[in-house]
Amino acid sequence: MARNVLIIVALALAGYFAYSWYGAKPEVPATQGVSDSFSAFTQAVQQGNQSAAANAVAATFSDEKLSRQDFLKVLAVPRKMYKTTIRGINIEGDAALIDYTRLEQRGEGEAEPFTVQVKRERWVRDPATTDQWKLAKLADDDTWMRTTDIPAATAVAVPEGEKESVLADVQKEAAMSAAMKQGERYNHVGKRDPFVALIDAGPASVAAKVCDPERPRELLESFDLGAMKLTGIIEAAQGYVALIESPDGKGYTVASGMYMGKNCGLVQDIQADYMNINEKVKKPGADSNVFIDVPRTLELRP
Repeated sequence: MARNVLIIVALALAGYFAYSWYGAKPEVPATQGVSDSFSAFTQAVQQGNQSAAANAVAATFSDEKLSRQDFLKVLAVPRKMYKTTIRGINIEGDAALIDYTRLEQRGEGEAEPFTVQVKRERWVRDPATTDQWKLAKLADDDTWMRTTDIPAATAVAVPEGEKESVLADVQKEAAMSAAMKQGERYNHVGKRDPFVALIDAGPASVAAKVCDPERPRELLESFDLGAMKLTGIIEAAQGYVALIESPDGKGYTVASGMYMGKNCGLVQDIQADYMNINEKVKKPGADSNVFIDVPRTLELRP
């Protein structure tokens, strides 16, 4: 009997240690390999490591608009900044579709950072190393990953007197909005309507071949979109209102239908933790006065 008891105890201890060693280990997410490979590719591009970046592109890379060799030339463009944030990964067998936000700054001159919202970029599992993944196809609307161009900065002149007057009004509004408790609504009676353009500078005095040359520019169009920060979102009677911090540290209120950024960025909609903006950029390979719509996203951050 004593021997049987010892055998049972020994088996129980063996089972406990086996569970501790194997069962207690956290399960590795199925998307981990995709995420690691994507992050390594991002780091290679950011550091200008052309060899590592090229190695992350599948030999079967296929794109209707450029060859694998031309794509490698795009990756070789000097960049001051290259950051990515994965928004979602969907694995379908040996293929993975990645949605992410890319913040990029090209060249060594006066180029400004710009943001691209990428959807369904295709990666495939490396048959030689099953935990490695490689880029096989760009997202259909990822224009900037198909060109070596550098976005041109568009300067907008704002009358100094009007600028200071508007800044004072907007700063007061932003301070009041930021102090509101969640759930309270903004009372616009006796105050400047935040849903009206921040400034009407009259006919745009900009050079030809820029987006919307006939439309009067608004105040936040004097800043690059990538240099502005979404610091807060409040609920007003007309919907959500975004609190924007400009590069000089000043605050502004922005609503859907207004413009911001140097590329005619129209605010499409504002949600509880992000806002969608549609910019107009020059179409690669086309005449300088041909523009295409490029969606951008600003996420809420402190």
